[in-house]
Amino acid sequence: MIGTLPAGAAIAPGLSRGRPLVPALVSGLVAVGLAASLLATVSLQGSRVAQATTGVWEDVAEAPRPALYYAAHALRLAALTAAGALAFAVRGRRMSPTLVAWFGVFLAAGMLCAVRGMDTADFLSSRIFGTTGPWLALVSLLLFTSARADALPPVGRALDLLAWALTGLVAWETVHLRSFLRQETVAALSGYLNALYFPAAWLVLRPHRGTSAARHLRWVPALAYAAGSILVQTRLNLVMLALLVLADAWISARRAGRPVARVLEAAAAAAVVAGLASWLASGTGMARVFELSFLGLAERIGEDSRTGQIAAFLADVPLSDLVLGRGARATWNWPGMSPRWAGGTDVGYLSLLFFGGVPLLVGWCAVHLGPPLRVFRSPETGARLAFATVALLWGARMLSSSFPSAALDYEVVLLCVGACAAPAGRAPGAPASR
Repeated sequence: MIGTLPAGAAIAPGLSRGRPLVPALVSGLVAVGLAASLLATVSLQGSRVAQATTGVWEDVAEAPRPALYYAAHALRLAALTAAGALAFAVRGRRMSPTLVAWFGVFLAAGMLCAVRGMDTADFLSSRIFGTTGPWLALVSLLLFTSARADALPPVGRALDLLAWALTGLVAWETVHLRSFLRQETVAALSGYLNALYFPAAWLVLRPHRGTSAARHLRWVPALAYAAGSILVQTRLNLVMLALLVLADAWISARRAGRPVARVLEAAAAAAVVAGLASWLASGTGMARVFELSFLGLAERIGEDSRTGQIAAFLADVPLSDLVLGRGARATWNWPGMSPRWAGGTDVGYLSLLFFGGVPLLVGWCAVHLGPPLRVFRSPETGARLAFATVALLWGARMLSSSFPSAALDYEVVLLCVGACAAPAGRAPGAPASR
């Protein structure tokens, strides 16, 4: 997804009148990687659905992963890492020196985290690809594939396709739900909803021409996300939807539109769609599932599921351990869950401190939040502002229940971060501001 090579760069004869070889190869690898990532998400959800009826919550969370998942996961790791490494090799010297320097700090912190927590056997096993292993840093190479102005239109089109594909998957699983029990709805929908939010947010926030039909359909994936969130009874998802509505109002104001009218328009459209759907579903089993799920969500609204965990974490982990972290395979005592809990915490920033300490936290924030914040401080009103907002919505979500990983939602965020690091100015083919 890098644009063109400098004049005089080698171009394959077969591509001499088309796209240069390296950018075409990078784009192809990214496309293959994202397709493989979607396939991995689908295969894992299928396994969770099959496991959901066995009884206990932990079985759903730790469902066995089928061979198809491992094949797709291996393909996405290989394709996206190769694309990122190739893009960095070609574009690294022309990127912002500050960003490249911070990326070096982040890589070093990630490697230190891995070395301090893993032994030789771990480096020779599949643990090297774990969430807290060296791939925690290497996966961020992907951001360099979108760090060029003429990469923004294809990145935007890829996110559009993902938004609609995942909306279709959510709709399919919703129609085929057999129960309102949370463990079954989570098994069927949670993976798709996690992956859907950020492409759906992009679709809402991206520039749309005033007469474009897409402008009126842009909220459909977000509405599908809202419906699925009620079914899985997840409060954080509703908070993220509220942040998306606020972000849309703010961006509309920045683009000199009619922010209040736009929000009211979206709310009215959502109310009409919800009312029509409720009328059509009245008396059906689906309506009953939504009704019971909504009641379950209402019961959970005031439930505090974080304070006890954070208190237990701080009681077991001294602050001195957070300076350099405990390493990639660190554990802590979480009463009621495990005396050797290896999953970090429900606060992503605290988990970064736990595994890699201050260097990992500062390096991650500088690389992944720095470019979006610079876009916010600029006069940008086009696609880059939408990419920046999506990246910062991930930053907000890391305050609860999100952590960097080789997963479809985070890969989308990395592409958005890279787009923020691209040169300012309207990219070829970018739609006009709405």
